[in-house]
Amino acid sequence: MEHCNFKVSFIIIAKHLSFAVLLCFILSGCTSNNSEPTALYNEKANEIIAHIIKKGECDCLLQIPKESLIEIANIERSPYDIRDIAIKKLNLLNNAELDTVINWSRKFELDSLALKKEGIKIITLQRVMEEKAKKDGKLFKLCPQGILAIKKPIFNRQFKKAIVDFSWVFTCVRTEPNIFEFKDNDWVIVAN
Repeated sequence: MEHCNFKVSFIIIAKHLSFAVLLCFILSGCTSNNSEPTALYNEKANEIIAHIIKKGECDCLLQIPKESLIEIANIERSPYDIRDIAIKKLNLLNNAELDTVINWSRKFELDSLALKKEGIKIITLQRVMEEKAKKDGKLFKLCPQGILAIKKPIFNRQFKKAIVDFSWVFTCVRTEPNIFEFKDNDWVIVAN
């Protein structure tokens, strides 16, 4: 009789453990989906940055800041209400949705290997400032086609539209960020 009770207890414990393992598996699957927008962000951000560099025909890229486009606009005291522009142009619902899509960029990693294969050099802001102070023209010899400064893009939830702020280093021209749309397997600028 004792042997039978042990067998029944073992079966009940095994069922509970199986359920616990299944529950852990399901929950771990849910957590990995939460990181999916970040991975997709990295892929799409690198894609659009490569597109801008190719169209700009530059040979150097200023190191991309860690801060988001919104944070940089606040620091620089941009004359544009970048939050309002992003919400309207990306068809976002409100500031909360904007904050969600901005958070995808927090762990952005530039694909520097792909850029190096294309002959693009990544230049730090510190190096630009040091070379500018020397006034020996060495930086212009290193980057004869210019240095492009690009801030991290902000995408809509579907990754089909993006707002990107980019400009040439050493220019005083300031324009509104560009709006891109993914059409026919390519990123194209749409009217601002």
